[in-house]
Amino acid sequence: MATPKDQLLGKTIGSGWVVTEMLQRAAGQTGGNFSTGYIASKGEQRAFLKAMDLTRALLEEPDQQFAALRLVIDMIQFEGSVLEACTSHKLSRVVQLLETATVDLPTDDVNPIVRATNRVHAFIFELGGPDVRKAFGVPSASDTADRLLVLHHLAVAVQQLHSIGITHQDIKPSNVLGFREQHKLTDLGRASRIGFTSPLDGELFPGDPTYCPPEFAYGHTPADYVDRRQATDAYMLGSMIAFLFTLQGTTTLLQQSLQDHVLPPRWRRSAIVAPWTGGFDEALPYLIQATTRVRSYVESHIPAFCRTELGEAFANLSHPSPYERGHPRSRRGVGRQVGIDRYVSLFDLLSRRARVQAKAGSVVSP
Repeated sequence: MATPKDQLLGKTIGSGWVVTEMLQRAAGQTGGNFSTGYIASKGEQRAFLKAMDLTRALLEEPDQQFAALRLVIDMIQFEGSVLEACTSHKLSRVVQLLETATVDLPTDDVNPIVRATNRVHAFIFELGGPDVRKAFGVPSASDTADRLLVLHHLAVAVQQLHSIGITHQDIKPSNVLGFREQHKLTDLGRASRIGFTSPLDGELFPGDPTYCPPEFAYGHTPADYVDRRQATDAYMLGSMIAFLFTLQGTTTLLQQSLQDHVLPPRWRRSAIVAPWTGGFDEALPYLIQATTRVRSYVESHIPAFCRTELGEAFANLSHPSPYERGHPRSRRGVGRQVGIDRYVSLFDLLSRRARVQAKAGSVVSP
């Protein structure tokens, strides 16, 4: 059923943005449960518009309606506050919010309640190019530097968010957009923020389950913020290494490497073999062994000149234990930080080295 957020084509919203195109969600793409994406234009400038309304919540069963309304309203308000924080701190590797706006769709009904249900809330963002999932196919010797540059820009984005107390929680290829010669992280709808209550804080894992860190799949939630939230971002950054060089994320590769009887119910693939019923700590030795196998597979797809360093980064960022995940030196230091700053430097170094290798014609495929 079309709702007000699905009827913005041709409408003018905010400071003069004309909605020109509705974006169709690609097959298999997750997210956007209560929003619709558009392209909007104002003069020569084009933007991405995320439209939201309350219709879906209003149509819930009576005993669920208040909770559904509260969730949608809280999510819109929380995402808005996170985006405003990113804008005020001028985070260069996070997609910029240009404007927030509302529009009331025309109706002949004079009932103010009916008119209110026709209201659409929108976030208007700078428009990026293709996301990493669409922009990168099978790796080749000629694009190694580009893939490493994505990792560098993404690590900068994560570091910038962490520096102002925000964790993304949903880092994945479709949320990394190209902007000419740089990449930016987008979609903060599932973020967490220190000192604020996110409407999704109560969920075991708020992000896309395809990229879920193993501790959550086994029902384990770390108590400390660094281990629970920042280590999740670290895991997803490591997963981007796997994706950029194998076109599969860490969680997918980990599931493939685990035997059926070790898989938790959320990852179960066999109707015959019973899922794992033990705790996360009991499963951890199996997960460590599987991650070692996954590391070998990922490294086999990385060019030799950066294989050792990038393989080590992958292993540390994708460590199955959230208490050890991240750079070992940082984890041993005060506050047990995950050390994203160290990976900013490493990925920058490797991307520069790759460009030198490419100019010299010495970058070869694995």
